Formats: sequence, structure tokens, C-alpha cells
Amino acid sequence: MKNVLVVNINHLLEEGKKNVSLFYGEILRHLWAFCIITAIFFWLFIYFLLPLSQGNNNSDLLVSISVLLATVFALVLTGTTVLAQIPKRGYKAMGSLLHNKKIISVYIFFFAAIIYPLLVLKTDINVLSGFDVKNSTVANLNITTSITTVIFGILVLIPYSLEILKIANYNTILPLIQDAEDAINENKQGAIKKIINKLSYLAGKDFIEHNYDYKVNFIINGLHDIGMKTTEKEWVDLTVNILRRLTEIGETVVKNKLDGIRLERFVFIHNEMFLSETKDILDALTEVGLKAADKKLINGTVEFPVAFYAIEGLQNIGVKAIDNKLSVDTIRFSPIGILRIGIKAAEKNLGMLGDPIGLLEETRNSLIEIGIKAQANFKEITHSSMQYLWILSAYVQKCHPADTEIWARNLKVKLEETDATDLFENELEDAKKYLENIKQFQKIFPNLGNEFADFESLYRAI
Repeated sequence: MKNVLVVNINHLLEEGKKNVSLFYGEILRHLWAFCIITAIFFWLFIYFLLPLSQGNNNSDLLVSISVLLATVFALVLTGTTVLAQIPKRGYKAMGSLLHNKKIISVYIFFFAAIIYPLLVLKTDINVLSGFDVKNSTVANLNITTSITTVIFGILVLIPYSLEILKIANYNTILPLIQDAEDAINENKQGAIKKIINKLSYLAGKDFIEHNYDYKVNFIINGLHDIGMKTTEKEWVDLTVNILRRLTEIGETVVKNKLDGIRLERFVFIHNEMFLSETKDILDALTEVGLKAADKKLINGTVEFPVAFYAIEGLQNIGVKAIDNKLSVDTIRFSPIGILRIGIKAAEKNLGMLGDPIGLLEETRNSLIEIGIKAQANFKEITHSSMQYLWILSAYVQKCHPADTEIWARNLKVKLEETDATDLFENELEDAKKYLENIKQFQKIFPNLGNEFADFESLYRAI
């Protein structure tokens, strides 16, 4: 119980850190708007409360403004170029800088702000000095605008600098993955945890909103590889962390409907699923979960299997994918992943909290949840989820014959509670046909003998 409490506290602390980072990110996102609003305020203040004094020749002021902005821009551009050219493991940020709309907008602003005072200098000297009463308003507008560009140019350096640092972070994705591999080889679990959290943060909401979603695949595949290696080494805490982070990223990816939307960039690729970030997440959760079940990894001193986190993640993302109406070809990887982990758990006699079929019942609940959720718009997913439930039951019959009657009774109760009895029973024949059609995939679904028929008889007899 003590270890479970410690695990829960650590999870809450990690969630707290994540929420603080998200809050900080929200503030940074509004800095650009703050700079614009502040500049407008100063423009109004100078124009109405500090009007141009007649008799003053403002040409020197305009020249000074242009020179000052040019100097600031030169320093900014030089510093940015140097930073972007500093490589880490050969990766540089310059390419990302040139494709960032905010960075390019700042460069355009400085260019225009430097030229503008010089263009004003081309006006009549009487206008600049304010002696021409008719044109004094124009002069006031021109000079007020020039002064305001200085204020905005200084203010915008704050979000600009943060944007540069953000881009630098985004370009550390591949080096971070390589660092994680090195840390795994050197058994540095603390360093691996930091890298996992860093990659997870980079793939969050802020990442998507800044048009870096095409790099999410790098992070997903990186976390997948790291998760497989930490599972192989039986590092329970790190594997749990990986599964949780993959789930969080998956929820963000689904919310933003990243499901093959980058296909137009690679028109020579005909398979849409190749570019589905959601499908990649579901694959990663499935593979890491299978490995954890095969290794019989347990979280804490109580019997709480690590594979449960994979099943939970697959269910959550599957449900959200249904809600967001992603493609059926993507959603189907959720229930099939849940089934595969369930079968592996059955083969390995992997229980949960002392219950030999506890994890299998969680698998059952996930399949029912997805099947019911998909009824309105994805009947194909409902059919397959119920078929998978028949197949899972057959494996319970094969691997846990002593517990099959309890399984069947609990299954009937759960189906009645969720009004899914008809959905389940109507899929019996199709489930049999499905098993016949996938005999070539025996590595995924090990051979069944008479267990399917035996469970059918038991189920009907109860």
C-alpha cells in the first residue's frame, strides 16, 4: 500500500509540473498580443497627449529612430543566426526559423520600421516642423507612428526571443532520442525520465499550434523505441511513464485530428495510414503494452500490471477518435490493440490486484466501451469490438479454464448493464468467420482448438 501511495504521489507531482508548464505556455502565447496592444496604447497616448510641437525640426529624431531600429535588428539577426547555426549532433535550427511565420513577421516589421522614418523625411520640412497648420495632423501621425515602432520593436524582443528558444527546443527532438538511447545503454534511468518528459512536452498542445505537427511522428516513434527498450530492461516506472506520455500525446493528436492530414506533402505515398499520427500512437501503445505483458511487469508491490496502462490508453484514444470522427481505418487499431494485449495477458496468466482474470476483465470493459461508443457513426468498429470480445473469451477458456464460468457470468452482467447483450450475441457467427480468415496471422492470434465452441456452450448454458 505504501508503494502504491508513493506511485500515486509521484504521478500527481508529474501532472502538477505539466499543468504549470501548460499555464506558462498559455502566458507566452499571449505575449504577442500584449506587445501589439501596448504599442497601440502608446500610439494613442503620444498622439493625443503629447502632440508634435510646432517649431521643432524632427528630422534628427526620425533619423535616430531609423538608426536605432537598424542597430537592434542587426543585433537580433546576428544573434539568431549564430544560435541557429550551433549544431547538436549535427542538427541545426535555421531551416525551422525560415519557415516560422512569427519570426518572418518580425523581420518584415523591422524592415518596414527602418524604412518608414526615412520615407517620412522626404516630406516637406514645414510639415516635419509643424509650421504647416494644414499638414500638422499628418506630421503628428507620421512621427507618432515612428516613435511607436521603436516601442513595439523593443517589446517584441521578449516573445521573439522565447520563440527562438522554442524553435531551438523543437530541433532537439532527434538529439534527445539519441541521448535517450545512450542513457539506456549506460543505465541512467534519471536522465531517461527527463528526456521522456521533455519529448512529451514538445509534443503537446503548444507544439501542434505552432505548425510542428509533422514532427510529432519523430517523437511518437522515439518514445515507442525508448519504451520497448525500457520494457526489455524491466524498468517498470519508466515504462509506465512512457505509456502515460504516449496516451497524453495521443489525446492531443486526436483532438487536433492529425490523421493522415499531411498526405498532400508526399503525394507519391498512396497509403493514407502511413502518415496517421493517431495510428502511430495506437501502434506504440500496443507494442509497448504487449512487451510489458510478455515480461509480466508489475507496478508496485501489489499485483498491478503495467500492461493495464496500455489498455487504458488505447481505450481513451479510441473513444476520443470516435468522438472526433477520425477515419475508421485508424480507429480500428484501438480495439485490435486491446485484444492483442488481452490475449498476451491470458497466455501469461497475468492477473490484476490478486484476481487472475482482473486484467482480462479490464480488457473486456474497454472493448465494450469502444463498441458502444462507435454505434452511431462507426458500426464497423462496433461489430469488430464485439467479435474481439468473443475471441478474448475463447482465450480465457483456453488459458484460464477454472475461471471461465466466473468470466462468462460477469460478462453477461456487464453486457446487461450496458445494454450490449444483443450487440455481442449477434456477432457470434461473424467472430467464427473472422477466426477462420486470420489463420495466417497465428503469431498475433495463437491457435485455438475447441475453446471457442466450449465457451459458446458455457455462455448459453448460464
